[in-house]
Formats: sequence, structure tokens, C-alpha cells
Amino acid sequence: MKRDRSRRVAVLAGSSLSWREKIIRGIARYAHEHGPWHVYAAPEGTEDSVFFSESYAWDGVIVRITSDRRSRRILALGVPAVSVGSVRVRSRRLPRVRVDDEQLTALAAKHLHAGGLRRFAYCNYYPRRTDEDRGPAFARHVAAEGCPCDFYCDFSRLNPGASWQARQRDLARWLRRLEKPVGVFTWNADIACQIVEACDRAGLEVPGAVAVLSGDEDMKCALSRPTISAIEIPAERIGYEAAALLDRLMAGAASPGEVLVEPFSVIAVRESSSTAQVDGWEVYRAVHFLRAHAAEAITVDAAAREVQVSRRWLERHFQRVLGRTPHEELHAARLELAKKFLLETDWTLADVARAAGLTSAPYLSYVFRRAAGCTPGQFRRRFRPR
Repeated sequence: MKRDRSRRVAVLAGSSLSWREKIIRGIARYAHEHGPWHVYAAPEGTEDSVFFSESYAWDGVIVRITSDRRSRRILALGVPAVSVGSVRVRSRRLPRVRVDDEQLTALAAKHLHAGGLRRFAYCNYYPRRTDEDRGPAFARHVAAEGCPCDFYCDFSRLNPGASWQARQRDLARWLRRLEKPVGVFTWNADIACQIVEACDRAGLEVPGAVAVLSGDEDMKCALSRPTISAIEIPAERIGYEAAALLDRLMAGAASPGEVLVEPFSVIAVRESSSTAQVDGWEVYRAVHFLRAHAAEAITVDAAAREVQVSRRWLERHFQRVLGRTPHEELHAARLELAKKFLLETDWTLADVARAAGLTSAPYLSYVFRRAAGCTPGQFRRRFRPR
């Protein structure tokens, strides 16, 4: 049965252009499939004039909550609302759709730990650890390996709205005091870029002294020097699920409190996390080489030549340092590439296999079943918005 009129839905999804674009794409996909909806995506900073006008009524709101004040104002509208993102919301009346941060940060910890790091730090600009879920989850994962984790919020006394110059000076002071080498996981790409800039200001080599990993992939990660490794967040899926939840709320359903979206388990590996100055540096250089050239027809012999050791030496020390073989590392890198292509393109399985260095569609399916427990097609249907 068709609705009498189009739903009026307002969206305020934050300032990160890449993340915001993917969120809106997911919302748009749901609205086109299940509408009609009239969706207005408000520019950042216009919430007072758009969201909270008494003369303009919305049927529902999708919003990235950044403070208790915004949460209270959204609730005061008296219309169904859904929050997106890992910032904690203090009221069950405002349900949240977010990536599963336990799984996401397990991936981050595993990636940095595999680079030989045993000291870690986490950076966002919220005043307290308890303001969001990603940092505490990351600290739990590195603690499980017996490793410490420093938090920037425990050091900084700056206001979250401090100037860029003041923040850079503060970040440089914090980075200098950390024991090196250290792996720094950040809330998003904006902060990761500022960490790299602050390291340059502090005279700290990236990734030698400080390895950097962003909690969200963004185009600016490839513009940084060095380029920044980043985790792919399923933002489009989050947008789709947020719209689906809002639709149920607007129809009178009860709030579920929270919806978790499983991450892709894909990392865009770049220069910022390639190698730490630790025992076994040849192994980590080989890891970086294998990941950087995974789509090509390379062999373990090529990685051994790159770091000027024999294949037998590399295989023995790879196992000693990382607990796996170079061949397994190459397969894992190619699997990550295949996942990325399955999610971001409409290529056939044969095209995905060739682009990921996995030779053929049957071999791609074989690798997927062994590593992911599903077929490539099942993976694509599971993680791409419907």
C-alpha cells in the first residue's frame, strides 16, 4: 500500500566528506527502494536553522551525535530519530547504528601488532575515553596481548574546538613523550593526517618511530606524505541500516537501542604502517612489499630479493616473527583486495580474481571458502547494501 505523502527526512552526517558521502548513498538507496522520501542532507553547522526550526516539521531525522547537547535537542523535536557513528548516546530513546567496534579494532590491533609493535596509543579529540566506543575497544585488544595503550585524551587539556596550530603543538608534545616505536590508531582520517603532520613537527619518523593507522578510509589518506593506512568502514551499509531503522520507527515500531554493522575486514595498507624499527625489520619490509604488489604476479622469491635475503632465510624468520609464512601473507593481502573489489565494483568474479592476483574465479571461490567461510557472491550480498 502506498503512503499518502512523501516522508520528510533530515540528515546531518558529520564533516568527513568521504564518510558522509557513503552514509548518504546508503540512505538514498533505501529511500529509493522503500520511499517515497524527501531527504534533505543539511550542511555541517546548519543544524540550528534547519533541524530545530519550530516552523519546519520533519517526519524523521538521521544524525551523527557529537554531544549531549545535540542529543537533547534532537529528542526535543519529538520525532523518530536515529544516530549514526561510534559516539556514545546517553539515551535509549535515540537508537544508534554503528560499525561493530570490537571487530573493527581487533583488525586494527592485529595489523599494527603484525608490524612488530608492542606499544600502542589511541587519538581522538573527545575529552574522555568514555565518549566513544572505538578507543576503549582498541585498548582491550592490545591489552589482551599484554601491551599498553596511551590515550591522547589523558594527556591533552585542550578544548575540542582548539585551533589547528594549538592542536599541532599539543599533539607534538604528546607524541614525543610516547615510548617508541609506537603504533597510533586514530578516530578518523582527519586526525591521522594531523598526527603525521605533528610527527614531522616533532622530528619523529613515520613509520619508523610512529606507525599510524586511521579508523576510517578517506581520500585524504592518499594525499598525506607519507600516505596513511586506513580501515574501510561500511559507511554505506550503516546509512542503509539507519534509514531502515528510521522507517520502522516512523511506522511506530519500538526502538532497539542499537544496531551493529559488521566491518569488511579490509585495510588500505599504505606507507604509514609499513615497518617499525624493531627486531625482524627485514620481515616487515617484506610484508610491506607483498602487500603493495599483491595484485601483481609476484612470488615470495621477489620479496626475498627486495630485502636482500634468501627465500629460505625469509621463510624461517617470517615464521619466527609473525607466526605465518610469506605465502600466507601474500594470500591474505590478495583476499583483502578481492573483498575491496567485490564491495566497490560490479565486476564479475573472473575480473575480481584477475585484479586481486588470484588468477581465476574458481580459485577465488576456493580461497574465499577457506578464509572467510563463504563464497565471494555471499560476501558481496552480505556486506553491500541491498
